[in-house]
Amino acid sequence: MGRALLAEAARQAAERGFARVCLSVERANRARRLYACEGFTTVASGSDSDTMVMVLSER
Repeated sequence: MGRALLAEAARQAAERGFARVCLSVERANRARRLYACEGFTTVASGSDSDTMVMVLSER
């Protein structure tokens, strides 16, 4: 269910012209693996969380 929801959110963002989407996730959150598998990469780190970005299209 989570994978399908994430894919649909990314599809709609791309359809609306967004080049990327980002999220913040606590490092201990197991969903972090899902995000990485779906194409999110870590671009910044805090003390206990990371900011992750998925590139939807290159501008």
